Amino acid sequence: MLPARNHAAALLGTRAPIGLRFGAVLAAIVLMPALAEAGQFVELGVHPSAQYQSTAYGRRLATLYGFNNKIYAGYGDYSSNTGPIAIQPYDLATMQFTPTPLLTSNTEAIYLFREIDGVLYAPHIDSKWGASGSYAYGIANGAVDTWADAPAMTSGVALHVFDIVKFNAALYLASTDNLDAAIYKSIDNGATWTVDHRVVPTASGDFLRFYGLVDFKDSLWAQADSYYGPLTTQSEVYDGTAWTTGDPMISSGTNHALIAQPEVFDRVVIFKLGHPGSLGPLFSFTGSRTSWLYPGDSRSILDFKVEGSTLWVLSSDHRILSTERLNKWTHVQTAPEGACSVLHYQDSLYVGTTDSRLLVYDPDAVPDTGPDFDADGDVDLSDFTTFQGCFNGPNRPPVLADECGGPDLDDDSDVDLADFSLFAACFNGPNRSPACE
Repeated sequence: MLPARNHAAALLGTRAPIGLRFGAVLAAIVLMPALAEAGQFVELGVHPSAQYQSTAYGRRLATLYGFNNKIYAGYGDYSSNTGPIAIQPYDLATMQFTPTPLLTSNTEAIYLFREIDGVLYAPHIDSKWGASGSYAYGIANGAVDTWADAPAMTSGVALHVFDIVKFNAALYLASTDNLDAAIYKSIDNGATWTVDHRVVPTASGDFLRFYGLVDFKDSLWAQADSYYGPLTTQSEVYDGTAWTTGDPMISSGTNHALIAQPEVFDRVVIFKLGHPGSLGPLFSFTGSRTSWLYPGDSRSILDFKVEGSTLWVLSSDHRILSTERLNKWTHVQTAPEGACSVLHYQDSLYVGTTDSRLLVYDPDAVPDTGPDFDADGDVDLSDFTTFQGCFNGPNRPPVLADECGGPDLDDDSDVDLADFSLFAACFNGPNRSPACE
């Protein structure tokens, strides 16, 4: 089995590469103010299968996708050969994860879902048990989704399948063939596949991969990645008749072209270096020029999704940003620590976390700040003033019953010395973390 890419290997340094600075979207970015954060993210549940993966990376919900009133999550760690991966979505009708997996898929990880003609595809990023690579696919039958693993491929040695797209009337896979980067084509809806294009390593002992494919400007685009470097210097472009070379999607600042999940948005290709759920810089590509994007001044992001005319981004500091034009971003909400994937689906905002939890933003939920009644990050005399105004002793309603739910720290309908003991345990003065943390 070929070694997996180190998840941090594709990340750029702290300085923008010279070849990208001229195109980088910096000065033009306007960050609009955040919406009022009256609510909070609440937990819907823990993914029943992801939580038992054998590595911390394998347990993160690296990607989320909404399909047929369900939230699908991708996870796994192909660096450590985890898996198989249970496809077990959260059902919005029953408000719980499906009791049993819809499919236990023959792969070490799933990091991407692609919806094509009403079918949801999940590429096998690293097939298990020596099988030649493939993918899982789900079809909606009313409220029920039926899933199956596609047969192992009989053409080429596609140990890894990273992406699947439709171009013209055919399906294409971003993959490998032994040491070569290979793009496979099917003209019979996936029943059979042939290698349609390949890029061969130039250095002895190296191997190449295609990580992403995108239908852009009436052509199919991809850029091969050299595992040991150096960076490849061209894109591979198919216009429906022949494969040619084009300007590279990424040309400097890194040794790797791990271009995962490329999407068309606002007349350009948007892509991140690195797999979904891992930190990496966000770029745009016009077909001839690459620009390093800084959503909300963030140099790296964890995840992005295109939903219609809106691009959603989860930044490295857990801000959720959105835009309909790349020169103006809106800070929508801030996700909790541990969030690593984002999804906006059916007018709701979801995040997946590094510990397999699925959360949804509830605008009506009231954040519990404990004794930090003014929610300024400390427990000080300002908070004590609030507590004192509510104190009324045991078995008696607080002085201002409608305004004193916070100081009733033990939730027994009074504010007394028992509540004061909990308050005092957290008191630590201004501009200092509460003593009870």
